[in-house]
Amino acid sequence: YSPSAFSLSSSTFPDYGYIGVSLDLEPDDVASLFTVVDEIVASIVAGDISEDEIDRARRPILEQIEENLEQNEYWLRLVSVAQTMPEELERHRLATEHYSSITPEELVAIAAEQMQPELAYRIEILPTPEQD
Repeated sequence: YSPSAFSLSSSTFPDYGYIGVSLDLEPDDVASLFTVVDEIVASIVAGDISEDEIDRARRPILEQIEENLEQNEYWLRLVSVAQTMPEELERHRLATEHYSSITPEELVAIAAEQMQPELAYRIEILPTPEQD
């Protein structure tokens, strides 16, 4: 499995959602992962993020948006929620513009608001220790 970072927000509960990371690693390395994630978050909040880093993160997202436009599955999903969730149509219309225009300053502000260490909740899914 590949490492991943993701965010999910609720369309039902305002201001509810989460940002997560996941990857497979040895159980003894879990604490190190949390340390690394904390360091990355702290560096972003401190403003240590470059336009190049944003571009490298943004490029695959913009490519996926373009690919979605050619996929029937994408359009069927969008049409299926168009009447009950019209905000999804607006999100579709503005996605390229929004991703293309985000700045390091905006990301720092969002990180400072959303990635507060005292709100972090950590989940470990570990194998059961082997019994002798």
